[in-house]
Amino acid sequence: MKPKKLTINEIAEMARVSKGTVSKILNNKPGISQDTRRRVMDIVGHLDYFPNSAAQALAYQRTNNIGLVIPHEAGISLAGSYWSALITAIAQTAAGQNYNLMLLTPHIEGDLEQVYDSVLRSHKVDGLIIGAELVDKRSLSRIVLADLPLVMVGQNSEFHHYFVDINNHRAAYQMTEHMIECGKRHPAFISGPLEYQYNRERVQGFTDALAAKGISGATGAVEAYDTHQIQGEVLRLLRDNPGIDSLFIGAGGEFMLDVIDQLRRNHINFTHFGLAVFDDYPYLNFLNPRLTAVHQPIHEMGVAATTMLMKLIQNQSLDHPSEIIETHIVVRGSCGEPTT
Repeated sequence: MKPKKLTINEIAEMARVSKGTVSKILNNKPGISQDTRRRVMDIVGHLDYFPNSAAQALAYQRTNNIGLVIPHEAGISLAGSYWSALITAIAQTAAGQNYNLMLLTPHIEGDLEQVYDSVLRSHKVDGLIIGAELVDKRSLSRIVLADLPLVMVGQNSEFHHYFVDINNHRAAYQMTEHMIECGKRHPAFISGPLEYQYNRERVQGFTDALAAKGISGATGAVEAYDTHQIQGEVLRLLRDNPGIDSLFIGAGGEFMLDVIDQLRRNHINFTHFGLAVFDDYPYLNFLNPRLTAVHQPIHEMGVAATTMLMKLIQNQSLDHPSEIIETHIVVRGSCGEPTT
């Protein structure tokens, strides 16, 4: 499927402005009214695109490199379990098609402008895979208009392009149902920053499942993936909700471990207190308790995103511009369920 090609001339015509005005807006130049700027970016954000690989081949010499844009500072992201698993899947799939993987991370957390500037100046990659959580319209539009193929891992409400994701709402809903079926009547949920769409969807899945069963619960969220903030939010949840009998931890890796550490510090008896986590890792089999988890198919997501990007680079047709990969629950007994 090939959506209509997005060009700077078409954007200008639809917004009733000049091509130069569109260029200034996409490059964040001054002298443009906020109304005009908003009108142009609204148009850009709601139009799909298909990269013109023939034009790209003329503009760029094929490099046999793809880039993975991780929207977090390297010290945060590369030490975590999620990104490590995703990088492995992408690198292996790319190597199978004689492509190399370049990792692109910002110097400052969330500041992707310099990353995109470097990509566009250097012409060292044939396409990009981008972590979707901190994408913004203006920066990503520059990549689109440069005819550089891209695929996002995750979804972003600001931009609707090629992506691979899970159904975060459904996954959280199903796990919450599972906890209720295990006899938990006052569960709580703690998530990462709500500026990330996947965290908002997981919270909504939790609250919708409770509402469907007529059960009340509690939610909490941190503003940043920071140990002190995470442990402080756990303390608040325990203090403000003394009757909670279980906790659904909405993010994996180090977030999950910080939460469990704080629960232990508060002498939570895991024999009776239920725990469920989002993201499944082999080491969960060796924790005490062994944790019931939502298995997010990180490897499959990396393979699917890389395969989709390769098709865009090669100007092949896609059956679908997006792919939702199913999750499932791995039962280990930490919600009070029987295990075999």
